Amino acid sequence: DSDILIGFRGGPLSQQSINKILNGDFRLVGLSFLVVWAYVTAMTGSVFIGSMAMAQIFLCFASGFMLYRIIFGSFFGTFHIMAIFLLMGVGVDDVFVFLDNFASVAHEDERMKEDLWARLSSTMK
Repeated sequence: DSDILIGFRGGPLSQQSINKILNGDFRLVGLSFLVVWAYVTAMTGSVFIGSMAMAQIFLCFASGFMLYRIIFGSFFGTFHIMAIFLLMGVGVDDVFVFLDNFASVAHEDERMKEDLWARLSSTMK
């Protein structure tokens, strides 16, 4: 019984190990999007709002990734996988804050119930 531990650092084996981990984590992103979409849809009662929330999150990540790729080249690392989850949390929070504010504006001023554009304007302030 030998207590020898063999490890590797750098080179192709390290990159292969990192890529294997990233690919496994990236598969979870799709599942996470589905779970978050289901949660937003259930909480808002609207498939449209749930879908638009996910589209907002996806477009933010896609545009940020493309800008990053143009400036820094074709690097995709561990931080980028974590950024997807961060964007998902912030994006869903934005949706709930907007919807809560939209509902509260109508309770504060009765005129806002009929005038949708004024209500949207007041919500965005």
